[in-house]
Amino acid sequence: MHFRIDPMQSYVVQRLTGGLVNITARATRLSKSDIPVSRFASHSSFILKHAPPYVAGIGPEAPFSTFRQTIEARALSLFLPSSNSLHHLCEETEVRIPVLLHHDQEEHVLIISDLGPLPNLSEFFDDLASITTAKGVNKDSSARTSSGVTPISPAEGVMIGQKLGSFFAGLHQRTNVEMIRNEPYHDPHFLKHDGMLDMVLEAAIRPVKEQLNLFPDLFPHDAVSMVYQRVEDNFTRTSDDDEKVLALGDCWTGALLIGLGHPTGPPEVAVIDWEFACVGRGVNGDIAQLLAHLCLFEIAAAWQGRADSGATIKAIMEGLIREYRSRSDALTQIWLAKSKLVAPEPHSLTARLLRSAFLAHGAEIVNNAFWKDWVCFSELCCVRGPKEKHQCKLIQTMVRRGWWYLYHAREDEAGFVDKQNWDAIRDECVLMWIFCGRLSDEDPGKHGSQQLLESATGA
Repeated sequence: MHFRIDPMQSYVVQRLTGGLVNITARATRLSKSDIPVSRFASHSSFILKHAPPYVAGIGPEAPFSTFRQTIEARALSLFLPSSNSLHHLCEETEVRIPVLLHHDQEEHVLIISDLGPLPNLSEFFDDLASITTAKGVNKDSSARTSSGVTPISPAEGVMIGQKLGSFFAGLHQRTNVEMIRNEPYHDPHFLKHDGMLDMVLEAAIRPVKEQLNLFPDLFPHDAVSMVYQRVEDNFTRTSDDDEKVLALGDCWTGALLIGLGHPTGPPEVAVIDWEFACVGRGVNGDIAQLLAHLCLFEIAAAWQGRADSGATIKAIMEGLIREYRSRSDALTQIWLAKSKLVAPEPHSLTARLLRSAFLAHGAEIVNNAFWKDWVCFSELCCVRGPKEKHQCKLIQTMVRRGWWYLYHAREDEAGFVDKQNWDAIRDECVLMWIFCGRLSDEDPGKHGSQQLLESATGA
């Protein structure tokens, strides 16, 4: 095959499985590499991403602006060695980002460096869940090649979590926003995509109300309406300047590539799929979302009695949380609290962002309890044949876990930090650890893997 942009070289193109939003392929060069006029002479292969005017894994019935690819190209440009913006972050944290090689805006094709056949983090736990769309297309990373992977050990999990925590804390440093805006070639709306908010609202937020209403015995309809409105209000509100950071925008386990097998070095970590990048929310956006996916895997591992997977997931979470908080503290992030013993003031940035994180985290848990196909062989529900998803006891446990966060977010920050509510949430060990720290290293908090299976409804 000959590319119009590189006519002196011949390539074989292999479409990659996975990738919900775009059509993705790997191009491998067939001809010799000593042709000096080749645009990509130093790359034996690269990744092609084509953005149709709709969600590729669903079809024309799900329109999606091709401008998303411009956003991804702009975001990746911030990490180029020639950029003064964020290249240092990759060097400091040893987290890899695909290199932007070319963006054809007319053909809607993005060419980026090939990071190799690295599985994404979801694939390490595909015995717990798979991801499908309405057309049955797996939603995985843009460079997925196979599902057979070597398990991550807990020790490797800690290192993966630490790299992720360090990278995202650096990405979410508020000074990055001003740095980007002050670049001479960046307009004030460098990473603004007007249609993105509506698309995510319809795909990931509004389904939460319908999903919760499937459980009238657990959540009365009037309570669901009240709680859901909190979720939508939090999502659609305009972010205040003191919470705006550079964000990945769709931060989940499928956007993280992991490489193992280095005898003396730590695991490789890469962050991909930057088409949702924005000036948005960090700890109450990217991190709340990613931890929701990890919490769901932890629940599934406990449900199946998979102590090995559960230990690895817990290690990733603990490494991520500890490093994200530590580096955020070093970067003097003003939303950090000194202790969870005393509730923050209702009008403080800590209370505002922590409540926002509860809502984002809880909504992501509920939505992905349905969006992913969780493996359940329980005698209580699924062993005698397939059931409707809401009849699965595992999914009910997950939804109850998400509800706990949505319920305890309360109507506003004043209710959130009220003594009775604060006492009920103080020992939560995911979001509270990030914001408020632990009392000690021996303080595990509540909602370990066994407690997750008995998560309260919040009533």
